[in-house]
Amino acid sequence: MALPGNYVAHEHVKLVKPEVKKEKRELTIQGVAGPGVPIKPDKKANVAVTVEEIRREGGTGFQTGVHRVKPSSPLPTGEYVLIIGHIYFCFGVDGKK
Repeated sequence: MALPGNYVAHEHVKLVKPEVKKEKRELTIQGVAGPGVPIKPDKKANVAVTVEEIRREGGTGFQTGVHRVKPSSPLPTGEYVLIIGHIYFCFGVDGKK
């Protein structure tokens, strides 16, 4: 995952467990967010992750940090949202078969 070099990764990358309501997934967001302002999901929904910078790319004036994001412990069965900046990636984890 890549972020602008001036972003603090742990502020702009969140893994959350949404509230599932029939066909909808809902997240409660605290405060107001805009370009460059971190999204702040409700703390109860946060899932602990580690964010590791792999490398920096780019030249003078603009750099991008490439990061690896991993959950701190195995994810239980359920639905999740990975938030990177203001982009949301929804996915599910199936139980053992």
